[in-house]
Amino acid sequence: MLFFGEELDPEAHLLSIQGPEEEKGKRRFYKRRADGAIDRADMLKRSEQLRDFLIAAQKKHALGDSIGVGFSCGANMLLHCMCMHPEEFSGAMLFRPQSAALPATTEPLGSIPVFIGAGSLDPLAPPVDSIRLDSVLRAAGAVTQLSQTNQPHQLGADDIQAARGWLQKLAVAIQ
Repeated sequence: MLFFGEELDPEAHLLSIQGPEEEKGKRRFYKRRADGAIDRADMLKRSEQLRDFLIAAQKKHALGDSIGVGFSCGANMLLHCMCMHPEEFSGAMLFRPQSAALPATTEPLGSIPVFIGAGSLDPLAPPVDSIRLDSVLRAAGAVTQLSQTNQPHQLGADDIQAARGWLQKLAVAIQ
């Protein structure tokens, strides 16, 4: 995701995190069951580990406010962690997340800004799921922007353009 972060904001300080699990040669943030469903107990454990890591990294590197960015499995992990510990994030950009990653209960999210990048052709995180996720996050208090691009379960130039526009609006709102 470093290349993507650089495309979003070339001036940003980036911290890239790799998941501890391996599945079919790819790194993941949490285990999945044999049927492909999220292992909820493992996700809860990994979410706490991610929070601890982020707190330590913020202190060590004096990072200040941070906006989490995740794609697919990373977006799911970020979503879960943010819903349990919203105080650790200034915002989130979730690309191709799944509402199945929501924890059993979501903490009040205050007015945390959240960008949801959905792909209208995505069979893994279909548009109806993104709409549901947007609704749940709004009900918890988040200020969301749902962007649907004409993409499958991959990122395209239109995702970067939409996300960059959201970041620019967010930067103006913070000033």
